[in-house]
Amino acid sequence: MEPRSSYTDSLLRCAALGLRRTACGCLEVLAELEEILRRRVGRDKERAAEAWEAVKLGLVDARRVLPREHSAAARAMKKLRPLHPAGRRRKVQLARSGFRTPAQVEAFFAEAASLLREDPGKALEWLDLAAEVVFWLPGRHYPPGVVAALGLRAIALKANALRVAGDLRAADEIFRRLRSDRRRTLVAEPEVRAELASLEASLRQDQRRFVEAETLLTWALDRYRAAGDGDGAAKALIQQAIVSRVRGEPAAALPLLREAAGLVDAEQAPRRCLEVQHNLALCLCQLGAHEEAAAVVAANRALYDRFPDSWTQLLLRWLEARLARASGSSEAAERAFLEVRNGYIGQGLPYDVALATLDLAELYVQEGRTAEVKRLAAESMKVFADQELVARVEHALRLFHKAAAAERVSLVLLARLRGYLEGAHRGGRPCGRLPS
Repeated sequence: MEPRSSYTDSLLRCAALGLRRTACGCLEVLAELEEILRRRVGRDKERAAEAWEAVKLGLVDARRVLPREHSAAARAMKKLRPLHPAGRRRKVQLARSGFRTPAQVEAFFAEAASLLREDPGKALEWLDLAAEVVFWLPGRHYPPGVVAALGLRAIALKANALRVAGDLRAADEIFRRLRSDRRRTLVAEPEVRAELASLEASLRQDQRRFVEAETLLTWALDRYRAAGDGDGAAKALIQQAIVSRVRGEPAAALPLLREAAGLVDAEQAPRRCLEVQHNLALCLCQLGAHEEAAAVVAANRALYDRFPDSWTQLLLRWLEARLARASGSSEAAERAFLEVRNGYIGQGLPYDVALATLDLAELYVQEGRTAEVKRLAAESMKVFADQELVARVEHALRLFHKAAAAERVSLVLLARLRGYLEGAHRGGRPCGRLPS
């Protein structure tokens, strides 16, 4: 018998997922199938590969059919987290049977995702472990398509972590190789293919290659919708909105964000819901609708409070600073901008420090506080005096310092500097000329 093609498997998966969503009678049949597979795997662990084949086709839910795999993965995480990275790797490599399941790979992915925003370096360590486990899966007789999907995701997530860490060149090289990886032909899940496109789109956005980003996101959105993946579709819509906002087209982002809002639930996906609302407020700010933006923030205050991590709270504080400046509350704006700037200094993020510095400088220029502008410029040079900066960040800071010393800082210059920095986001391709 000829093996099914990934295209056929993809059609079968979409059909099965559609039946799970819409056909109540089919749910009973699928639930029975899940119970049969769960009992089989319970009697013989070697049947796990058979169960994962059904998972790949969308017929069953992995956590219900393979509860032991997921429980074992959760226990393993408790043992691995306290270890030094080298110790973790050694433990995984020397294991005879543990750490050899798709569920363990997924657990490593989840751990990396939780660390990505605040420490991409640590996220990379867990993704390397995921790749290590994927290497051993074929010997455990898991379906080639399942192994291929996990392997490709491990590579793409590593590239994304490198992007977040600021190494766009390395991320670009990984995605270039990934495009021609033969394992792509084995992947049946349209949502996995969509995830790969979505991750690459984030890189293209940072590189200011907006046309490529939009093409990838349109393609990803179609696949997420075909698979009935509402969260994935919302993510793609948010990314499309961010591309529009960064391109200076915030009005075009609003309908995308409102569509995304209809696909997410604050209880089931609070982080995704917050991403929608925060970007909505940013777009309204950019359009000058500051009262509407403030209303969005106020309505979602409890949602912001659910994420006390510094990454989320600094973004909120930055938005609050802009709203305070727009409302004429200069003292509140100054306090907030200083908190944001100091927060990013503490995290060693010069790009974000530079942008927060320009926002604060704009407030000082508007109030005619020339001495404060000079002090801010001098401090900015001292903060990173002993650090190696991205060339464009260093150049922008030096130009700001030079203009401040000559008392020639204006709102026009600050706007041009901000545009230059945003155009060179995290080492991406420059957009426009450096202001003279």
